[in-house]
Amino acid sequence: LWQMMKNLSDPSCPSPSELEGDVFSAENDKETANVHVAFRHFGQGELALYNGDYEDAAKRALEVKDIYAKLCPCFFLDMAEPFSRAVPLYAAARSTKKRKYRVEARRLLKKLGKWKDAGNPNVVYYHLFLTAEQFALDKKYDSAEQKYKEAIEVATGLGYLHHLGLMYERYADYLEERSMNEKSKESLEQALHYYKEWGAGVRVERLEK
Repeated sequence: LWQMMKNLSDPSCPSPSELEGDVFSAENDKETANVHVAFRHFGQGELALYNGDYEDAAKRALEVKDIYAKLCPCFFLDMAEPFSRAVPLYAAARSTKKRKYRVEARRLLKKLGKWKDAGNPNVVYYHLFLTAEQFALDKKYDSAEQKYKEAIEVATGLGYLHHLGLMYERYADYLEERSMNEKSKESLEQALHYYKEWGAGVRVERLEK
């Protein structure tokens, strides 16, 4: 995960979306222990997501599916990892209109919904945000906007900088799609603020361009 964080934070990294560098190389990694392989998959998915390579991240999500939870069950990232796969799936579903992304995104939304309904407090804003993405995909715009705001409010209270950056960025994209350009710009500025606070220098540089 240290290589992942280096690739997210250092704008001079030549290939920030790939889990490659002076600390770790996924391409040359020969370790086969389940936990190690699970975290390698997690790191690769996070880099694609937080560098904004949504369609690549979505393709990867379709390829790996629930492999992380199978390799590393009952670990704390088991709740966050499906969210990280669902976000680019929804982004790709909206940009490409391809059914395969929509179907898998919906499956993950239902999965997180079951955990929420069972009383898991850790997935509440994940579910709120993905519900907003589903409403946006279904063109239920009033409902989408309400859920985006609710998700951001909950995440703000918890202080998760990386998710706030991501959610404000996706909300900005949604607003831009609806030609609400001034609001989109404001949301993007919030995304930049939280990404800077988190230390995601690569994403900040890309968004500023």
